[in-house]
Amino acid sequence: LLSRDAAILESPALRVASRPEQPGAERVPLWTDDFTSVFHILKTAPPPSLEPGAAGAELELATRLTQQGDIGGAIAAYRQVLRTYPELVAGLNNLAWLLATTPESSLRNGPEAVAHAEKACRLTRYCVARLVGTLAAAYAEAGRFPEAVTTAERAIARASASGNQDLQEKNRELLELYRKGQPYRDALPGP
Repeated sequence: LLSRDAAILESPALRVASRPEQPGAERVPLWTDDFTSVFHILKTAPPPSLEPGAAGAELELATRLTQQGDIGGAIAAYRQVLRTYPELVAGLNNLAWLLATTPESSLRNGPEAVAHAEKACRLTRYCVARLVGTLAAAYAEAGRFPEAVTTAERAIARASASGNQDLQEKNRELLELYRKGQPYRDALPGP
């Protein structure tokens, strides 16, 4: 991409949508209009965001159901919103958390939690401590404790780098569970 505006080239949206230079890139021919077009790039959906945007109402419903203790309903609501917005980071993370940590064993699904949490982390380049912590919980629920420990340590480092003491402490508590081979169970909200 070419631009005279450095802010455009350094935007978080471009960082999320870009990839590192690939090996052999020096052999790629100089780009010209003769053999490729940027129009397909301009027409694609915007990069994923931590903000819900248009999906806000659907996320609010899922959050409300969670707060009311209707975990099954919340899971269904998150799945529905992700059908429409498959790269909605907040939806991916919240669904993964519920699938990994709900005390209701019939609702837990470790492999699905891992898939959603890994996607949320990939979309944000593993830079958001809360999302990395969810991935650790998902690994633990799936019985992947060595990965849960490593990922929880990464979440602690991210929380430390952002100055979030509460999140650091929470992930430290969870790390101890994972080291003992135990997944985390979140308490159901009261009535």
